[in-house]
Amino acid sequence: GNIQATKSSSPRNASDGSQQNRPFDYAVKLQFLELYGEEIRDLLTTSSKHHKITIRDKAGDAEVIGATEVSVSNAQEAMVCLTRGMLRRVTGATAMNAESSRSHAIMSVIIEQVTRSSSELEGDAVTLQTSKFNFVDLAGSE
Repeated sequence: GNIQATKSSSPRNASDGSQQNRPFDYAVKLQFLELYGEEIRDLLTTSSKHHKITIRDKAGDAEVIGATEVSVSNAQEAMVCLTRGMLRRVTGATAMNAESSRSHAIMSVIIEQVTRSSSELEGDAVTLQTSKFNFVDLAGSE
């Protein structure tokens, strides 16, 4: 993962509260995008308006500007996001499949972990580590 220092992120402890003394907290967020023709669509947005989404290269990683990030705290919430996004995809019939996808889709799972440490020599330190997993469905790949 990438180690970044940022104050804008606010990861939370996603446990049930039984491990309050552990030295780290984490947050899990999802993005779900569709690439159809030349258009990039946000499959998780709750807005009916089409927002411009831009993908750019940032330090060897693809950064998505303008896409919705949904925080999830368990697998069930992640599956709700996946289902909601899949229902918004562009589909059409083919000889092989009546509901074939006509677009590429990318679901990104972003995990942020904040680790706190302290020592007499260095004082208190906070480290933010971010990992991103991209799951891709190619059009017509069934």
